[in-house]
Amino acid sequence: MLSEERYQKITERVGRKGSATVNELASECGVSIETIRRDLVFLEAHGRLKRVFGGALDSGTTAMETAAALKARFKKLTVLTYSLKVFEALKDTFDVILTGGEYYPKEGALYGELAVESIARLHTDKCFIFPSAVSVRYGVEDFVPCFVPVQRQLMQYSDHVFIAADSSKFGGRALIRVCDLDPRYVYVTDGGVSKEIAKEFAEKNCNLITGE
Repeated sequence: MLSEERYQKITERVGRKGSATVNELASECGVSIETIRRDLVFLEAHGRLKRVFGGALDSGTTAMETAAALKARFKKLTVLTYSLKVFEALKDTFDVILTGGEYYPKEGALYGELAVESIARLHTDKCFIFPSAVSVRYGVEDFVPCFVPVQRQLMQYSDHVFIAADSSKFGGRALIRVCDLDPRYVYVTDGGVSKEIAKEFAEKNCNLITGE
């Protein structure tokens, strides 16, 4: 399919349905996700459509800090979360989707089959997971077992996965494994992470981003 044919198909699809995900468009046009993303950049630059960036947010203190950073940087987003605290922080700024599920008071978040099923009906561009521990040997781990299926579902239905935690959680252990260390994911932490840990991530070809 030629570029102009894809442009026409994309604009017709969006005009008919009101919106479309990158995965849907790639499937309909028979091209890669990266090709569709380039098409969308071109169409937006020429005023033929407007891209809306969406993402999924985990729960926890780091999630709240991330929510504040999103509010400071973006004017329009669609956010999916199972955290009531994140929902309250963002509901007046962005389009926010709160999963269903059972309520876990200690963390102010939802979990269970309803939460997992609602995530499976959606697709997000980026997913942010905030675990209790990250290490090369043991992977990504968390202390709250009921949240692990929700986290895994968020990761499965997102194009890009970011694992974010403060440096004290790198190299540590938690109760249950969320997933193994994966070079496809991006790992984010502060500047306090040791040189030894940074070297381990580099040796595993895992992208570790550290702040000051």
